Amino acid sequence: ARENEGPVHSVTLSTFYIAEFETTCNIVRKAGISAGMGRESDMPIRNIYRKDVLQFVEKLNEIMHANGQLAKNEKFALPTEAQWEYAARGGKYSHNYIYSGSNDYNKVAYCQENSDMYSFTKVGSFDPNELGLYDMSGNCFEMCIDDWGMYSEESQVDPQGPATVTDSKSYVMKGGSFYVSKTLCRVTYRGQVNDDTEANSFSVRLALVNVK
Repeated sequence: ARENEGPVHSVTLSTFYIAEFETTCNIVRKAGISAGMGRESDMPIRNIYRKDVLQFVEKLNEIMHANGQLAKNEKFALPTEAQWEYAARGGKYSHNYIYSGSNDYNKVAYCQENSDMYSFTKVGSFDPNELGLYDMSGNCFEMCIDDWGMYSEESQVDPQGPATVTDSKSYVMKGGSFYVSKTLCRVTYRGQVNDDTEANSFSVRLALVNVK
């Protein structure tokens, strides 16, 4: 593990849902967002800035609430880092794998060692983890809502960010991608991205949470 992956601490989370797959291009387009690349129903949205992802999430909630497809106390959101990692680890069914669903990256992660290093692949092309979630290791980095910063040793309940924010213009990315080594696809690895950065290996996975 890298230094910024510790110290080990206890986190308690309220109930939430998280998407089975990375957000596909067609869903973003149906919400009326033209940013990013692609229109496919089986490929993750990519080359998209964080501000455009947040606009997509806002628009999606607006549409779903207007259509009565979401309860008033529900909304889609970028997952917190804690939610993302809990889901990637397999939740209460976790086998404590290095990657999300296996200790063998070839089974669950599209990364530098088994990709062409030029492009992502279809969502769900590898085995799921213990919760039935796909591509939480490899394929595309996934954005979290948290500012970039360091953990503390203190126990936390529903953390919305790091204990100490070290860069308020930089945000947490998780999961690794086709472009990076398997080392960066570990469930504990912590990456970061700025608001004004976009790349072919950046995408998003939606969480569904209760509005407090």
